[in-house]
Amino acid sequence: MHSLKDFGVTKQVKYLENGSKLVLLYKKNTPVSAFVVFLAGSRNDPKGKEGLAHFVEHIVSKKTKKFKNETESGLYLEKLGAYINAFTWIDMLGFWISIGLNKDFPDAVTYLKELIKESTFDEKDVNTERGVILREIGDYKADPSRFVYDITSSLLLQNTDAGRFVVGTKESVNNISIKDLKGFYKNMLRPDKMVVVLCGDIKVDGAVEEFNKKFSLKYEKKPEIDLKEDLPVIRKKFIAVEKYKGIEQINLGFGFRTCSFSNEDTITLDVIRSILADGFSSSLFKELRTKYGLVYSVYMDNAFFSDAGYSVVFASTTKSNLNKVLDIITLEFSRLYNGNVSLEEVKLAKDKIIKSKYRQMQSSDSWVNTQFMEELFNPRNPSDLASWMNKVSKVTKLDVVEVSRKYFGKGKWYLGLCGDIEEKDIKVNY
Repeated sequence: MHSLKDFGVTKQVKYLENGSKLVLLYKKNTPVSAFVVFLAGSRNDPKGKEGLAHFVEHIVSKKTKKFKNETESGLYLEKLGAYINAFTWIDMLGFWISIGLNKDFPDAVTYLKELIKESTFDEKDVNTERGVILREIGDYKADPSRFVYDITSSLLLQNTDAGRFVVGTKESVNNISIKDLKGFYKNMLRPDKMVVVLCGDIKVDGAVEEFNKKFSLKYEKKPEIDLKEDLPVIRKKFIAVEKYKGIEQINLGFGFRTCSFSNEDTITLDVIRSILADGFSSSLFKELRTKYGLVYSVYMDNAFFSDAGYSVVFASTTKSNLNKVLDIITLEFSRLYNGNVSLEEVKLAKDKIIKSKYRQMQSSDSWVNTQFMEELFNPRNPSDLASWMNKVSKVTKLDVVEVSRKYFGKGKWYLGLCGDIEEKDIKVNY
């Protein structure tokens, strides 16, 4: 049995005065990483103003009560030797800071407070950042290897609030006003939607005290996301093509809707990902690259969130080889569906997953990154890494076959493509 003690980690859970959960993964002689994440993302964007949550993520750091501009806040962070990041996804928005010396933890919390509580939304900054986001949208669209992820995700989640582009469109971003930004900031970045996850050599009571000083937030509204029901599976459209004229390479995402983050099937789906597209020994790598030389790389993404999820194989190839690549991918899913998976494959997949964690989990960042979704999407019964590893070790061949039959049946697939190709040229024999 695996234990957090194997990693020199202990988990401690406290609650702030405002009701928010604080989780500390204590690890001796390790710098501190702090992540404040909210159950609020692109699915909360009003219709016609898609990209609002992402815009908020961008603008909050531009000017605050303490920092007059990014240069000033940047100097503050550089004196701490800090690393910062922020991101927006379908149903989460988060702010991350990692520091080199744990004595600087109060200053790190001050920076997070400035972003989350004290942003001023200066009109000039808003207009400047709008231009930055429009360039970002242009960069995504100009790179088919990146954009294929967006169109495939949107296809899988079609006709739902989760299926809209996180960054929005040029039109929707131009429709966003300062009032919209302030409204999202006030109504969505609330303590009832907030979780704090920390890792490092720091005392939990000291961490709680520091957050209580600076995050005495008040709120009036109740959460707007109902996590009780799964997002509907809609398949009115199952192929999406984004045309890139004159580009020889075709980028593709072939996948299936699966389950939400809290569903136990996620464990088996991670084993399936390892069997199909994780490393030199994975079946798709051996077929597509080693045997036929049809692709440079192939990988499988399991994305799970509050009320839905999907599993997608991504690769790129030439137009002339596309249908052969699709045949090989579908044959592999069919193989698992029909139970033609060996005990050796399952054992190897589990070994890869479990043993690699001992290599990967060497930093505070890695621990925070592993834990925060458990606390956000599975708040009543959050797991930890060791428990997850123990569950992986118990996955059987029968589990792999049953989960494959549950999600990977014929007529359940979706296909997103970016390249110089027409839908009539595509043949999926599944």
